[in-house]
Amino acid sequence: MSRWRFFSFVWFVCAWTVYADAQLPVCWEDFVEWMYAADGEEGDVGEDVLEELYELHCHPLNLNDIPEGGLETLPFLSDSQIKDIVYYVERNKPLASTGELMAVESLDAVTRAFLQLFCYAGKVPERNITIKSLLKYLENELVARTDVPFYTKAAYQDYPAEVLEKSPNKVYRGSRLYHSLRYSFKSMNKVEAGFQMEKDAGEKGADHISAYALVHDIGALRTAAVGNYRISFGQGLVVNTSSTFGKTMMLGSLGRRERGIFRHSSMSECAYFSGAAAAFAHGSWQFTAFGSRRNADGTMLTDSSGISSLKTDGLHRTPLEYSKKGNLKVTDWGGNIRFSYKAFEISATASVTRYSLPLAPKHDTPSSLYRLYNAHGTDFSAYSAAYAYLGRRFSVRGETAISSEGGMATINTLQMALGDYNHLTVVQRSYGARYVAVNSCSFGDNARPQNESGLFVGWNTSMWRKIKMEAYVDAVYFPWMKYKVSGSSHAVEGMWQVAYTPRRDLSFALRYRVKARQQDCKTDEGTVLRYLTTQHVRLQCLYAPSSRLALKTVAIATASSFASTGTDKGFLVSENLRWRFCSGKGRLDFSVVYFNTDSYAARIYAYEPSLLYVYGFSSYFYHGLRTSVLASFAFGGGLSATAKLGGTRYFNRTSIGTGTEMIAANHREDLQMQLRWKF
Repeated sequence: MSRWRFFSFVWFVCAWTVYADAQLPVCWEDFVEWMYAADGEEGDVGEDVLEELYELHCHPLNLNDIPEGGLETLPFLSDSQIKDIVYYVERNKPLASTGELMAVESLDAVTRAFLQLFCYAGKVPERNITIKSLLKYLENELVARTDVPFYTKAAYQDYPAEVLEKSPNKVYRGSRLYHSLRYSFKSMNKVEAGFQMEKDAGEKGADHISAYALVHDIGALRTAAVGNYRISFGQGLVVNTSSTFGKTMMLGSLGRRERGIFRHSSMSECAYFSGAAAAFAHGSWQFTAFGSRRNADGTMLTDSSGISSLKTDGLHRTPLEYSKKGNLKVTDWGGNIRFSYKAFEISATASVTRYSLPLAPKHDTPSSLYRLYNAHGTDFSAYSAAYAYLGRRFSVRGETAISSEGGMATINTLQMALGDYNHLTVVQRSYGARYVAVNSCSFGDNARPQNESGLFVGWNTSMWRKIKMEAYVDAVYFPWMKYKVSGSSHAVEGMWQVAYTPRRDLSFALRYRVKARQQDCKTDEGTVLRYLTTQHVRLQCLYAPSSRLALKTVAIATASSFASTGTDKGFLVSENLRWRFCSGKGRLDFSVVYFNTDSYAARIYAYEPSLLYVYGFSSYFYHGLRTSVLASFAFGGGLSATAKLGGTRYFNRTSIGTGTEMIAANHREDLQMQLRWKF
């Protein structure tokens, strides 16, 4: 039996199984997988976004006391759904339970299930903020993690001294173990602080240390931060050090990412500010100012006169990688002013950045000419004006910005509620090739708003009580060169998804996504543009025979085609079993993944359960089998432990990886351990 016949058989079985076996996602891990399934086919879901949402999951919103903008952080809610929830709560509070939201017609079953992860209905807490009350409601969390690999990479081998003298970067400076430690505390949504320490595998000692402290809503002070923090204004054209939602999320969230000032609590070693920031409110006005000075990694020019490229992976394992650590000083300052009146809002943002050494990316060869408009020099600034109208059935947002390099960027979004069950989303953006904003991150084919014009049109409906359908089309034009593209080019992307939930313990989803973008192709007539087309089909089936046992089956097929390389195909089938102990103090997850692809070009991304603050989203390519077992148990007193043992075996490889990361075997196994104490 050929592999495609085998895949067709599995697809047929899954399609029939779904009518007997499934359940709705109702726990945090299921929500994380939903996020990845929606926008993670290329591993582009930001961990900082998930950490923000996990913090909200640990400290859910009280529906009877919803803070301003509280529901806007939830990516699965549209503006009209938020308005409907607020309107219903205002008319019927105090709510006795979240179950009362069934009366909100615009909320389908899956959305209500997700809301239970982030909201509850309870008594309104006391308003008198004193030192005694802050200490009374203080919540602490301490999390320690260690990863132990049961394999040896090439960088940990013993080499003769003469080999290392000639090639010192063949070995890593530190041990192969990974360690991290994080501590945080929070009280009454008024005060929060914490720190993180991390040592990546191969690094020597605690290579990254970060700390933050914030206060919220004390008199005219909305938020103040010291230490490491993040900022997001408008649609992110000038300042946004957080990740953006993907295109599927855009169908509901309309790109809501204006968070103002918030903590930097992830292990990421870039995309944050370090210093102080504060936001004050007076009537309808709000004023924000920030200042930062931090170190950044970069590759020095041979004469040490500038930086040829920034290093953002945070790895300092070899002497060469370590030589790039902190050799660039970055100073940022700026602010935002915002005026709100009922459903209307306008704002202005300014940001200035200065590097201690000039950025000088290479662009003097045909293959590097696409970098011509990348950030060059030491001083950069950008300014924008943004607007928003947030109606119950009609919402628009937009931002237009200019940069010191003479470039311009604009993005405008529209969302309309066509009745209670249909929503239309339209996003227009135009980012000039000369627009440079080094702290920006916005919606688009690329996270950085530059060299792109596009029109996104999306639609979702829940007009059928048990069926939810979503679709979008995004057409993009790139006026300047890109990597592997020697001229102006085009791209188009489309997605269609349907989810069927016949009853509470039964659901399935089918999604088809296609991406086509032009790239250089060498022919007898010379270099011409041809479309690289990638297609994904994903079917997910969920089954819960009891409240303690849940089974999930996922089947994914992919095909990648290009004129010069032909078509590469692949498929993946996975099964996950989750068992919850009858005491409710723990769970056991077992996962198995079988994958088979023609090449790396046909790689498939999939999620598997993992530790807290660890998002197990991996790419699978070639031919192999992946298995993992995760066990979590709560001992009482807020103490819990989690361990995950995983292994991958390739059937058509004799080694894994290349260079310093190469493993001289066709299999790899590792153990992850985490200890958590909430007190």
